[in-house]
Amino acid sequence: MSSKIVLYGLTLLVGAFIVPGLNLNNLFKKNHIWEARFLNVTLVIAISYILTNFLYDIVMILLSSF
Repeated sequence: MSSKIVLYGLTLLVGAFIVPGLNLNNLFKKNHIWEARFLNVTLVIAISYILTNFLYDIVMILLSSF
């Protein structure tokens, strides 16, 4: 279980670098900063969750095959 926590930490950092690269400002009206920030945080958490489970499943499949 601790390996999954490490993966969550690493993928949170990756997500924090990926999401600002997306140009999502055009989706919101001017001065709706909090909605944009909430979307960014939600996307970082979602990317982290998906990427962590993907990497963890790949590692478990590779370890079970040996």
